[in-house]
Amino acid sequence: MRIKLTKDLACGQETCSSGEEHDAVLLSPRSTTVEFTLDSGMKIRAFSYEYVTVDTVVV
Repeated sequence: MRIKLTKDLACGQETCSSGEEHDAVLLSPRSTTVEFTLDSGMKIRAFSYEYVTVDTVVV
């Protein structure tokens, strides 16, 4: 799924700004928490109030 952050996230020295889009995976089918990987390889988790899903266009 593709997400867009609605809040700034910080994890150690890594930061993600609101408005950034990432490919993410739900942690479990019943969860709304997602996990995505930064370019550095660090995995970040975002809760439902920190992101919105972005519709992808299939061509």
